[in-house]
Amino acid sequence: MYEERANLGDEVRFRFILLCDQNFRRNEIEFSVLIFVCLENSKRTPFPKYIDIFLLNVCQILFTFIPFTLTFRLFTRKRKSPVIIIIINCSMDSETKYKLTYFPVKAIAEPIRYLLCYGNLKFEDVRLNPDSWKSFKETTPYGQVPILEIDDHVAHQSIAICRYLATVVGLSGENALENLEIDSIVDTIADFRNHVGIYNKEDNNSPIKSVLRETLMNETLPYYLKRFEKKASGGYIALGRLSWADLYFISLLDYCNGVLKIDVLEGYPNLIELRKKIIGIPAIKEWIENRPSSDY
Repeated sequence: MYEERANLGDEVRFRFILLCDQNFRRNEIEFSVLIFVCLENSKRTPFPKYIDIFLLNVCQILFTFIPFTLTFRLFTRKRKSPVIIIIINCSMDSETKYKLTYFPVKAIAEPIRYLLCYGNLKFEDVRLNPDSWKSFKETTPYGQVPILEIDDHVAHQSIAICRYLATVVGLSGENALENLEIDSIVDTIADFRNHVGIYNKEDNNSPIKSVLRETLMNETLPYYLKRFEKKASGGYIALGRLSWADLYFISLLDYCNGVLKIDVLEGYPNLIELRKKIIGIPAIKEWIENRPSSDY
């Protein structure tokens, strides 16, 4: 048995080599691997005829409890060589620790929380009050939150954090072009949310406030939402399948709805259906039911 240690998030390639004798007909070989793995492809590699190489494709599996025992079953065929089984065993050094720090609201930290919950990644959810923010601000990389501490590493910028977590939990694209499509729609969603943010930051007594709202309701929201609705006609907002763009969009709706005091998705059936899918994911549903209460 050969053992290779891996840290959470590492890409590890495993080879399972079976040399089978002539009497080994469809016998079942069962073994366990303690893993977090990301393997490339399942094509059989050309090797000498007495060796079978199985490259098992296990795409970005992440387990809540580390180590975790996963059982594979392989069926071998008739061979003219002795039975030798070589198993690669991977065990985790420790569970990665996540600590998210933001204000006591959903806003731009909620996509991060959705992704952490989706991946069953335990995290400390620190919510700063105005008094604690004054002293904490100087400790941040650029005087802003959210920040995500990943063991000893401190990450900032909410979209960059989401992109990283999407890779960890398996919601990123399969190639550069797919990631480009996801990033493009995420940046557009961020633009959409920023328009709502500008309105929110304007003083309620300002005469501009009503003008901003009228523009939002009659021009900005329809402009974006009609296009998002079309994008979601395939069931999801990017790639025609679940990606972190879907979680990003749906998680920001609480902010938009809370600020505008409306359901911005009213009249957009594809987006309403998408919301049902995302908030119906068991881990996200549990988070929504148990998260601290806030307006947005």
